[in-house]
Amino acid sequence: MSKNSLTVRVCRMACVDWLDVCKWQAYDSDCGHDAVIVVDRAVFGRMRLGSCLSEDFGHIGCFADVRRLMERRCAGRHRCHVQLPDVELDRSPHGCPPELIAYLEVEYHCQTGRHHHWRHN
Repeated sequence: MSKNSLTVRVCRMACVDWLDVCKWQAYDSDCGHDAVIVVDRAVFGRMRLGSCLSEDFGHIGCFADVRRLMERRCAGRHRCHVQLPDVELDRSPHGCPPELIAYLEVEYHCQTGRHHHWRHN
């Protein structure tokens, strides 16, 4: 995990990590060798003021659901790294003005299991 990203761990029946990843930071998750990443939620945009945004400039609450993109990159793997800025995330239809900074918010948990490569015939 990047030294400046915010990580929150929520544990009920299982632990879920929630990461805010600001521009010029990296999303890093690592479930170890005996578990794989499950992406529970991923959004990109200007969700709220906090560690990544200190001014709203009249544009808070614009975001895109990027769960499928993050699942494609990370789900079923032992570890994952996504560096911001990221072209695919920047192209997501978040509706925020392009001159304003957007950030990535990811919720994931580690599921015991192995990484599988599936072959499509």
